[in-house]
Amino acid sequence: MKKLFKFLLLVVLAGIVAGAVASILARKRLEAMSDDEIRAYLASKLEGRVGDEQLATIQEAAIAGVRRTSRATPSAADAAEDATTDDEAAAYGTDSATA
Repeated sequence: MKKLFKFLLLVVLAGIVAGAVASILARKRLEAMSDDEIRAYLASKLEGRVGDEQLATIQEAAIAGVRRTSRATPSAADAAEDATTDDEAAAYGTDSATA
């Protein structure tokens, strides 16, 4: 009985980890897509399951959620661009906020 309990606990923990990894990968995939690609992806996945109005609501909420989190954490390219702007401003003796 004790072995069964340990096994079930292990299976539940493995399921939680697998779900978290799948969620992270799905979010990264959506962040790489354009708004139109996200709409098309969701339409293909939810086709026939929800009405047109509800599909539009889901699409807008998904896009807003993806864009809100991706803007909150700047990408490496954005950080490199900001650093370049600061370096150029320093070279010309100006403030990067006014440059």
